[in-house]
Amino acid sequence: QPHRRFRHHNGLELVAMLADINVHEQGAGSYPATLAALTLFRSLFEVCSPERLILPWDLHTVLSCLEGSTPSVFEGKGAQAEQTEKISSSSSPLLTDRIPRRDLVTSILNLVFSVCFAKCSYWPSRLASDRLMVQLTCLKIAQSLVPTLECFNWPCPGATGDVVAKLRQLQHIILASWSESTFIPALLQLISCELW
Repeated sequence: QPHRRFRHHNGLELVAMLADINVHEQGAGSYPATLAALTLFRSLFEVCSPERLILPWDLHTVLSCLEGSTPSVFEGKGAQAEQTEKISSSSSPLLTDRIPRRDLVTSILNLVFSVCFAKCSYWPSRLASDRLMVQLTCLKIAQSLVPTLECFNWPCPGATGDVVAKLRQLQHIILASWSESTFIPALLQLISCELW
């Protein structure tokens, strides 16, 4: 069924709508909306790392510590710490979580790898280049996720067990998404087909 409105109140509805659009695009053999959505997700992960998407606002300064920023920010002396404190104490409805962040990241990754990358080789297409563009964009998304798979085991001032647990949970989400979509075998098959 076509959606009456394109305004959505959470990311899960948007991802579900994009999956529906993809089904309709398969009938037409052209994938402009799917490719645009994948490009959007690629840009999102390049500008705002998945770690920042999964952690609450008030823990972003701790994430900066894990990424190697200066310690003064985490001692409560920097302007960034004050700004983060203002943001986390704000009662803005934009900052409240209506859905668990991990569910949103999981649904995005499932759309990218399980729906698009794993199956696009079998989609009917007017142009072979459409499928190749979808695959290339999915690979760029995977490339932007690789730094997230680094270990977060080193000691860091301000890093709580909760932060490290959420980051490890994100790593598991990425690996589970790749495993369920058989991303690595599909990637190897794509490479071997291109070489021969």
